[in-house]
Amino acid sequence: MTDVREMFKTMDPRFILPRSVKMQQMLENHFTACTQRLKSLLNVVRKVTVCLDDWSMTNLSASYLGISVCFYDPTSAKVRYVVLELAQLQHPHTADVLADHLECCLNKWGIPSKRVLMILSDNGSNMVKAIKLLNDRHEEQITEQGDEGNDNSTENEDDSEADDEDGQGAEVLELDDMNMKLNNNYD
Repeated sequence: MTDVREMFKTMDPRFILPRSVKMQQMLENHFTACTQRLKSLLNVVRKVTVCLDDWSMTNLSASYLGISVCFYDPTSAKVRYVVLELAQLQHPHTADVLADHLECCLNKWGIPSKRVLMILSDNGSNMVKAIKLLNDRHEEQITEQGDEGNDNSTENEDDSEADDEDGQGAEVLELDDMNMKLNNNYD
């Protein structure tokens, strides 16, 4: 650390390098601000593509799961690619463990399952099964929401779709159809 201080002293003697406590506080504040900005941005995007990858170190000493999203940013008219999480996994990293990690990550970042356009991963059997598990959970949520709506409403399905201003009912059906096609390729 003294070499760094000497370097800054040589470049500009007036510059005072912050102490480690101050630097840590600055980094934490910056991280919190960036996290909030990303959450706000993820609230306004229509759809995200989720990318998953898991890998193990040599001799299976450690395993990791990377979760990232790709989306169109309407505020800047650019495509964005963001790593949401890089987590160390305990062995074994089964489909249930992977599905739970992904679901927890999406919830933490405020990404509802209806906003997920697709999930990309390798063809590992645990990954394929994890995606199928998430799809099944998503279908259960839709079924539960539909059952709740049927108990409180006398409208037929055509009327409720016509009243849906943002078209999300139709998008959810398209997402389910697409997920079924993707999952059927692996059955």
